[in-house]
Amino acid sequence: MAASPSGTRRSGTAVLVRLLVSLAVLLGLYAGLAAILTRQAPAGSRVGGVSIGGMDQATAQRTLTERLAPLTTKPITLRSGERSATIDPRAAGLSVDVPGSLTGLTRFSLDPRDVVAHLTGGSDRDVRVDVDEETLDAALDKARATLDVSATDGALSIAKGDIEAKDAVVGRRLDVARTRSQLLEQWPRTTTTDAVMQEQQPAIPQKAVDQAVATVARPVLAGPVTVTDGTHKGVLAPAQLASVIAFAPKDGTLAPQVDQDKLGRLLVGVAPGIETPPVNAGVRLVDGRPQTVPGRNGTEVPAEQLSTAVLGAVASPTRTATVKAQPVEPGISTEDVARWGIKEVISRYDADLPYNPNRTANIRLAAGAIDGTVIKPGETFSLNGIVGERTPAKGYRDALIIQGTRYVRDTGGGVSQVSTSVLNSAFFAGMELVEHRAHSFYITHYPEGREATVHWPDLDNKWRNDSPYAVLVHSWVEDGVLKFELWSTKRYDEVKSLKSPRRKVVPPRTIEDDSPTCQPQVPVPGFEVTITRQMIKGGQVVKTDGFDTHYDPQDKVRCTGPVKGQVKRT
Repeated sequence: MAASPSGTRRSGTAVLVRLLVSLAVLLGLYAGLAAILTRQAPAGSRVGGVSIGGMDQATAQRTLTERLAPLTTKPITLRSGERSATIDPRAAGLSVDVPGSLTGLTRFSLDPRDVVAHLTGGSDRDVRVDVDEETLDAALDKARATLDVSATDGALSIAKGDIEAKDAVVGRRLDVARTRSQLLEQWPRTTTTDAVMQEQQPAIPQKAVDQAVATVARPVLAGPVTVTDGTHKGVLAPAQLASVIAFAPKDGTLAPQVDQDKLGRLLVGVAPGIETPPVNAGVRLVDGRPQTVPGRNGTEVPAEQLSTAVLGAVASPTRTATVKAQPVEPGISTEDVARWGIKEVISRYDADLPYNPNRTANIRLAAGAIDGTVIKPGETFSLNGIVGERTPAKGYRDALIIQGTRYVRDTGGGVSQVSTSVLNSAFFAGMELVEHRAHSFYITHYPEGREATVHWPDLDNKWRNDSPYAVLVHSWVEDGVLKFELWSTKRYDEVKSLKSPRRKVVPPRTIEDDSPTCQPQVPVPGFEVTITRQMIKGGQVVKTDGFDTHYDPQDKVRCTGPVKGQVKRT
């Protein structure tokens, strides 16, 4: 007999109920097992090297905090070769997230994976690290001061006759980003890590230094070099060669650089026949008339040719540099002199010299140094520049000079007479007066207001040739007279000097001096005067200029000390 539909439904419902009850029981058992297992860390669990297996959340967190504390506060050491730097992890923005590091290990979970993990044993996981990357990067960047090594270019010198090589150094620069990544992988498990460095290559590597030593430096010092033009020859010693060769960076190498001027001077010294200096044309007075002295070409080895030949000889088996000199014209040609217009005396000034052998000797020396000087158009005459410092080595003697308002003896005394003659010869030639200064008080044998002192190196006497013609200076001492002549082409028919009356007159004082160096003086009042110059052509004044001159009073000095050789009795 067939079952009724209602009976079938009841039977199916019973089965479903039994299944649901069984499932609920299983779920309950699973939940209970999960609750027991997952509230404790799996056996063998380790976090950051710290064992926490079987610990509940609170115990694991406390244990991890205590065990990691020494590591998280210990300075981190960054190593790079023999260099090291330390950073404070807390100040660098590093900290440990203990709760986050334990996530999934000690909290209730129904996740089958967590349950299985607890049943099969724990894992070894890293500590979760919190980091402020900007702060950490700043700390790492600061460590560069200790860890970085600057790249140093290689260098080479043989100037002293020996090889002095400076080794190249490969630089090392901290790679902040890569060092940060490496540090975060290792900390706090370890507090010492190797810094990640980037190499910085020098512009001149060691290979370039070694090559320059082998191919240039050693060959230069190996022996002398002979320089020849086929007829003349000279020998340059290794020390001489070394003194003109330097090494300069060029495209990653050390290229030899030759001091061409110095090499040229050395060549003249060791082989004077190869080069001959050109001789400038000039003018000299013969029997009282200007005569052109023709110029003469010289010969010279071009600087680039000479340096190339010498460098080539250094590396050659014969060590011989063959050169060819070329003609060199003088700086002043005979044609130039013909255009100078030196044909007549344009001014003349004579000054009588009182008897004083030392003073006259000094004047003769200075006048001789000036004699024959040519000042071309636009050039400036400088007494100090031509005569130079007055020294005993040049033959200058002690004679009286003015120091302040008193006479004293000093080397070169009397050269102010030459300076006064320079001023007056330029004055009456109509030249532009650039620099001159009168003596501090008036000396009666000089033209009033129109005289000039001079002192090395701060007080000069200068005039500028503002004419279109060159000027030849002729100066000499003859029969107790200092004579100056300027030769050129006259621009003016006459040059007049006008002097104003004295003004602001100051009377002198009387001084008694008992010092052994006392020099007696006669009294001369102080005053001011104006000098006016008129340049006249065709009966007309075409140009006027002038200057004021101030004089302090020349005090009367009575020397009251004992006469030299006299015994002062007391």
